[in-house]
Amino acid sequence: MDDRRNAESAFKTVDTQLEKEFGIKSLRIYYPAGTTNFTPYLIKMREEGAQVLDIGGTVLEVALVAKQRWEMGYKVPIVHSSDNLLDIFFQVAGKDAAQGIMGNRNNPTELKKVTVAPKYLDMTQRIVDRFQKKYNKPLDNYGVFSMSITHLSQYLECAQSIGSTDPDAMMKSFKGGTFDSFLGRFTFSGTKTYGAPVVFGYPCAMGEVQGDKEVYLGEYPLMDADMWYDYWDTKK
Repeated sequence: MDDRRNAESAFKTVDTQLEKEFGIKSLRIYYPAGTTNFTPYLIKMREEGAQVLDIGGTVLEVALVAKQRWEMGYKVPIVHSSDNLLDIFFQVAGKDAAQGIMGNRNNPTELKKVTVAPKYLDMTQRIVDRFQKKYNKPLDNYGVFSMSITHLSQYLECAQSIGSTDPDAMMKSFKGGTFDSFLGRFTFSGTKTYGAPVVFGYPCAMGEVQGDKEVYLGEYPLMDADMWYDYWDTKK
């Protein structure tokens, strides 16, 4: 319930803006961790007229939703915030139900040659070793290196380069700046995406399941790393 309350508060502003400016209404449904039968939730979505499903769950949950919505004849498109892992999709959902699923790809080494600075390679190893020592088990989820602490590494790089943590000065430096991170060195173009001024983020490519492959939506999906928006400028 805490997660639900936090999510509803976080998404309220953008949901209101989407409906007011573009006529897009968001319907949010929450389910307990470990859910495998999504049919009741899918029935609710269909009754409410949902035309696209945007799933914030695991790859397995996405595959189960895809399978169950296909079996009930609800052939609505699916987008999600995880990798398109074809082997899981095909094994769980079946090839037909997996077609058209669209997801992120957060590993730039699969799409573009990158060089990670030695200090970040060393830092990664120290984090892995510390996790092993503290929890007495190996770190088995490296997603944090492609998202959460990548933002922090870019923030610290920028602050050190300009000698300030002033938000306006940092945003100015980010736009068009080049910074190291756990995923390599990337340049931020500072262009606008969906009308919002981009500041910094993580390299990500959108891919769609087509046939037996994941097809990326851009010829150079990781030319720059513009992904996240300047929230406060958007508010203004």
